[in-house]
Amino acid sequence: MNRELVVGEKQRFEARFYLGDPDDDGVLADPTSIKFIFRKPSDVAPTILVWPGDDIDRDEAGVFRVDLEYTEAGVWYWRYESTGAVIAADQGKVIVKAERPVG
Repeated sequence: MNRELVVGEKQRFEARFYLGDPDDDGVLADPTSIKFIFRKPSDVAPTILVWPGDDIDRDEAGVFRVDLEYTEAGVWYWRYESTGAVIAADQGKVIVKAERPVG
């Protein structure tokens, strides 16, 4: 069953960064820097969060997260990318529906 996201919900985006292949005994490690980039439907330009700093949280070595609240309906695009000691990237999109009244 697919779950629809609605305006007002938050979603956690977690990223794990490895030295070496994660499927072949790769070791979690901190990159030199991380960007979490997202664009909500009404934005012309994306919002860029940077670690160290901004609202990217480090849970442990190599494990980072961003909690994103959906404030409007439409297609939201996101991307993680890192530089330095560990170079990696991942991206995707989320479809957010307008809230539905109950009753």
